[in-house]
Amino acid sequence: MNRYLALVFALLFLLCPCAPANAETAAVGEEAYVRCIANISVNLRSGPGTSYAIVGALPRGTTARLIDSASGWHLIDTGLVQAWVSAQYTEFISAASTLSSDLISKALEAAEQAPEMGSAVCISDDGAPALIAPYAGCGSAGMLDPQTAYPLYEKRNGYLRVRMNGNDVWVDAKEMKMSIVESLSIDSNFSFRPIEDDIKQRINGLSYGADCTVPYSDLRYLSILHYDFDGSVQHGEIICNAAVAREMLIIFRVLFEAEYPLTMVRLVDDFDAVDRASMSANNTSCFNFRLIAGTNRLSNHALGLAIDVNPQINPYVKGSYVSPQNGAAYADRTQNFEGKIDESDLCYQLFIHYGWEWGGAWTGAQDYQHFEKYLDQ
Repeated sequence: MNRYLALVFALLFLLCPCAPANAETAAVGEEAYVRCIANISVNLRSGPGTSYAIVGALPRGTTARLIDSASGWHLIDTGLVQAWVSAQYTEFISAASTLSSDLISKALEAAEQAPEMGSAVCISDDGAPALIAPYAGCGSAGMLDPQTAYPLYEKRNGYLRVRMNGNDVWVDAKEMKMSIVESLSIDSNFSFRPIEDDIKQRINGLSYGADCTVPYSDLRYLSILHYDFDGSVQHGEIICNAAVAREMLIIFRVLFEAEYPLTMVRLVDDFDAVDRASMSANNTSCFNFRLIAGTNRLSNHALGLAIDVNPQINPYVKGSYVSPQNGAAYADRTQNFEGKIDESDLCYQLFIHYGWEWGGAWTGAQDYQHFEKYLDQ
């Protein structure tokens, strides 16, 4: 049994609670989990009904532990919040399907002990409302004190996750002044630092062209380890937006612990910043100041807020068109193969946990390799 499964089964045995006694179906014992089957996402509420406050959202495909059930609603634990979800938008799954979910929960719990990504000062003279989730109208978690600095851990959808009195809460970013650290290490193999001269020499004129409007200070260079498809440990490097650098480190640290295979994780500049060349090599990469193909709009890659993971075996598919071309054999997603990204995949679950969106859920075309995050919408 590999380390991934051994770790997960141990966690299941030691840490997974029994099913609630009054669950409304046969979901007992190892079936005390549900998965969201909504088209995109479904509201989470503070109580079992639409009259209760919205406290978050559950993205399609996300697995959560079932705590209780009442009147067509399930009380679930997402790892971020305990809330109620309409049962019609969920399906029961067995414990065997929750392996990656449990690994995520426990590995993230450990990884979140990493230092904060910076600090945020409340600039409102009256203080700022603290919320239990990054959504308008969700439940209150108290008030942040004016002119007070709080440890900062994440930015998402115009909200900041800060630590107040030992608890993680969310606050409107407009109420805060944010400062991000230049360097951070989870351990000796997973760290980030500013874009310094050695990196500038590699990217200038390539991913960082003369027309690049993103300042170096908005980016960070990450050094990581990963497993390849032969089971060997390789060094990887990523440039991403400073606001997602900490969570990116954590995601790749958890993938490494799970021995998740990645062919290579190199800067797109090693491929002359030619996106299709990087994709054809199955290279996982993030920052590249470029337009969305076929448009005059900047890609989220240009901001360091999008990443393509194992892109050859998780291609972009629109009808009969497949990119990269050598990914055509993987366009049929009914196949099972190592490194396939779908809603049960560990990589998918990690990025969704941190509020990223997956291109594989798009309509009209599916970009199975692609994850992107919006900080201010």
